[in-house]
Amino acid sequence: MFTRKEIKDLLISLLVLSFALSMWTFKGSFGGYRLSLEESIVTGFFITVIAFLSHEIIGHKFFAQKYGFDAEYKMWNFGLILLAATAIITALSSFNFIFAAPGAVYIYPSARKKFAFSIAKITEKQYGIISLAGPAINIIIGLVLLYANFLVPLPIFFITSKISFYLALFNMIPFFPLDGSKVFAWNKIIWLAVTAVAILGVFF
Repeated sequence: MFTRKEIKDLLISLLVLSFALSMWTFKGSFGGYRLSLEESIVTGFFITVIAFLSHEIIGHKFFAQKYGFDAEYKMWNFGLILLAATAIITALSSFNFIFAAPGAVYIYPSARKKFAFSIAKITEKQYGIISLAGPAINIIIGLVLLYANFLVPLPIFFITSKISFYLALFNMIPFFPLDGSKVFAWNKIIWLAVTAVAILGVFF
C-alpha cells in the first residue's frame, strides 16, 4: 500500500536521481564503455528503477511490511537539492561525482496495532534483516545483470550491474543511518559476508 505523498516523493526522487545518473554515466567511463547522451538518459532511468526502487521498495518496504510494520518512503529535500546540484556541476564541468541520498524508507508500528495495549517494537534482528534486504537486492541484481551481460554484452547491463554493487557496498558501511550500521549491530558475520560479496562485485 502506498500513500499519495509516498507516490509523489518516489516520483520526484526518481526524476532527480535519473537525471543525476544520466549525467554521471554520460561523463564517465565504465568498463571502457562511453555512452551517448541518449544512451545515458535511458541508462540513468533504468538504473534508478532497477537498482534504487528495488532497494527501497522490494528490499526495505516489503520486508518491513512482512514483519507487520508500516513502511513509507520519504524523500530527503536537502539530499535531493545536493543530488541535483552535483549533477548540474557534473554536466557543466570536468567534475564527475554525484551525492546520491534522495530519501529512505521509514518504519513505524502498524496502525492496525495501535489499539493494542502495547505496540510491538522492532527487534534488533528484524531491523537488521530489513536493513540487509536493500543491499541484498542490489547484489542479486548485480549478479543477474552481470550474467546477462556475459550472454548479451550491453553497456546498460554492465553499468547497472556495477552501480548496483556500488549501492550495496555504500549502504553496508557500518555508520548510522546507513543500512550497514543496523546489520553490523545485529550480526557481524553476516555483515562481513555481504560486504565481501559487494566488494567483489565492485572490483570484479
